[in-house]
Amino acid sequence: MKSDFQERREARLERCKDLAAKKAVESDRLWDSAQKMASYIPMGQPILVGHHSERADRSYRAKINRTEERAWEADKTAKYYAGKVKMIESNYAISSDDPEALTLLKEKLAKLESLQTDD
Repeated sequence: MKSDFQERREARLERCKDLAAKKAVESDRLWDSAQKMASYIPMGQPILVGHHSERADRSYRAKINRTEERAWEADKTAKYYAGKVKMIESNYAISSDDPEALTLLKEKLAKLESLQTDD
């Protein structure tokens, strides 16, 4: 039977994994969308200043830029949560919530005492 401590730790780990995966998918989707939007503008096409299409062109380019920024933010968030997953998985600190904390602390103390006597 799992303790509340272990269940909370596993729930936190799953939540971070889910968020990392969702944000990675969102980032890829937004990046693809921005690239598709940008593909409609011919390579090197300048903004035609004074032309009736100038305002729409500037607006469309700003929309592409906002989409790329959102993709970058989603990617940054995905990397943040992926880092949290690694941190949670590699965390061997003894928590006071852990029902096995006393046993773990005694083992750690015995290990440290043996290191002292070995020198």
